[in-house]
Amino acid sequence: MDAGGTPPGVHHDGAPAVSDTNAHRFTIAWTLALVAVAVIAITGWMLVDSTLVLQREAATVTRIVGEQRTHIDTLQDTARAVGRAEDALAARTNVARALEALEPFEAVHRRLVAGDPLAGDAARIRAEMRPTADTLDRHGAAVSSSLAVLASAVEELPPGASGPEVTAALADEVAEVELAEERYQRALGDLSAEYDALAATRVEEARGIDRSMLLATLALLAIEAVLVFRPVTRRMRETAERRQRAAEDERQRAAAQLQELARHDHLTGLANRMAFRDRLDHATATAERTGKRLAVMFLDLDKFKDINDSYGHDAGDELLIAVAERLQSVARRGDTIARFGGDEFVVLLESLDGPDGAAAAAAKILETMSEPFEVAGRQLRVTTSIGVSLYPDDALVADDLLRFADSAMYQAKGAGRDTFQFSTPELRAVNVRRARLVSELRSAVAMQRLRLAYQPQVSVETGELVGVEAFVRWVRPDGTEVRAGDFIEVLEDTDLMTPLGAWVLEEACRQNVAWQADGVPPIRMAINLSAQQFRQLGLTSTIAAALEGSGMDPDLLELELTERSLVQDPEASAATLQLLKGLGVRIAIDDFGTGYSSLTYLKTFPIDVLKIDGSFVHRLDRDGEDARAVPGAIAGLARHLGMATTAEGVESAAQLELLRELGCDRAQGYFIGRPLDPGEVPAFARQAALRSSLPTAPSSPASEPV
Repeated sequence: MDAGGTPPGVHHDGAPAVSDTNAHRFTIAWTLALVAVAVIAITGWMLVDSTLVLQREAATVTRIVGEQRTHIDTLQDTARAVGRAEDALAARTNVARALEALEPFEAVHRRLVAGDPLAGDAARIRAEMRPTADTLDRHGAAVSSSLAVLASAVEELPPGASGPEVTAALADEVAEVELAEERYQRALGDLSAEYDALAATRVEEARGIDRSMLLATLALLAIEAVLVFRPVTRRMRETAERRQRAAEDERQRAAAQLQELARHDHLTGLANRMAFRDRLDHATATAERTGKRLAVMFLDLDKFKDINDSYGHDAGDELLIAVAERLQSVARRGDTIARFGGDEFVVLLESLDGPDGAAAAAAKILETMSEPFEVAGRQLRVTTSIGVSLYPDDALVADDLLRFADSAMYQAKGAGRDTFQFSTPELRAVNVRRARLVSELRSAVAMQRLRLAYQPQVSVETGELVGVEAFVRWVRPDGTEVRAGDFIEVLEDTDLMTPLGAWVLEEACRQNVAWQADGVPPIRMAINLSAQQFRQLGLTSTIAAALEGSGMDPDLLELELTERSLVQDPEASAATLQLLKGLGVRIAIDDFGTGYSSLTYLKTFPIDVLKIDGSFVHRLDRDGEDARAVPGAIAGLARHLGMATTAEGVESAAQLELLRELGCDRAQGYFIGRPLDPGEVPAFARQAALRSSLPTAPSSPASEPV
């Protein structure tokens, strides 16, 4: 580690010194390669020189052997020519012996021709072989001379000479041949001995040559390796450089992608919250210099959760992408569109002269959003609520502009959705209260401070208790009760509705079974389902679990739905209703006549009960015959379709009597009974069974939101 604390081989920026290390390794490799090449070149030169010398000496021996073989063949021919002489036969024997004596020489010759490696000093090899060659030459000359004399003697023989005559005439020549043969034998013996010694020497040298050849082979392999290694190392270096460049390019691409992901929404490709905040900060600074206004619009899709619950999250994602495309199609050049998450979109409008420009942009967005969307093979209509805040009218910093636009958006939802609202001081105060209410509501759900109350439903004909409707009640720790109308709508805009709805189903079914154990006759339990619950994919399973867990008869469970929640998607609604009917439960249409009343869906949907809204019941005893037309028509329609009717909001005996005349089946309201605690229901059931006439309406408030 150097004085600055940096480990060897590591740059000060923390990255390994890869290039320096590779250069040092390449230098060492090339040095070793050059040394190996030099050693191998010298060894190869020595081997080549020795090989050339040995080849020349082998050629000399081959020549000598050939000459002696020629001499012997001539001697044999001569011996056959004088074969008639008895002494010449002895010469033939000597020739045979000479051939036999020459055999060791030929053996050495064959070894040389076969390529036995002979290494060593070339001058020493020539010095060892020269005496043998000289002796063989002298002997050959003597034999040649004898053969010439013998041939001459043969030619001088008279024709027809006998064997003894030939013998006598050739006696001297034969003797001379024998003498030459003797010398030849000695020469061959000496040659054989010399070649035997030379062969032994060469064997030892060959062993050394084997080692040398092994080293030479290794050297040649090293040369080849070096020759191969050079381009290989070059390629390796080039590959390493390419990989390093590719890694750097990949790092840069990854950094760019991370930057892109960090500033853009992965689903829609729009700017995300961080990128929008940066743009908004820059825009406010620019607006401060130029004196121009800017607007922040906060958009939220109405009932988007219903789409996720009904068609799945893939369909929801498809819708979000389509919404982003539409927003981009109507945006001005220079406007910034972002998705903050879920179904929340934000638009930044710069260089505005006043609020009118923001209002026109919001109206244009609402108009383009009113067209149906093609999602999951279906035509879906989706509305949007928009909140608008202005710089510098409402706020001077980005956080406040966003918060006030968000508050205005909730005000737009409260105003009926599918509209836009500008931020105002009064609006901000309302939204502060709303935010506080949501916080308290979350705490109440977590602490189980919510409870159920049950409003009686009686038979219009007999007055007996035939059912109850469950209501959620919220009592704060200080004892004050929060009206259902004040928190149910807020509850539907949060993620609390689904778990709370499941608890209501479980608790109501359990309580009904408990009443029966206390002697209350079986009565129906009516429970309201919100549109969010109805679109929930697991609704059927949740209801089945509540029935199974409590042991309640499914026919005693009556699920109330509004017309609006059914007609948003008639096909999906019909499918869900069929699943619910498969469980054996009953289906009621709440507030019938106030929404999308249609004879078509009454015939299509498996409906069991129509509930007459309290607004129609309240006028029964006030507006004469005209007030009876709608309730009478609903009751008649229900009888014709085989459905029952329940009238809500009954406040007087006169209203109850008119409902009996119209043929209504059941009634509920404060004249019948206020919402009761669970322990009060058995007593009410017993009193209703004993009463011969209905009680007088209580003096408490005449109506309760149901």
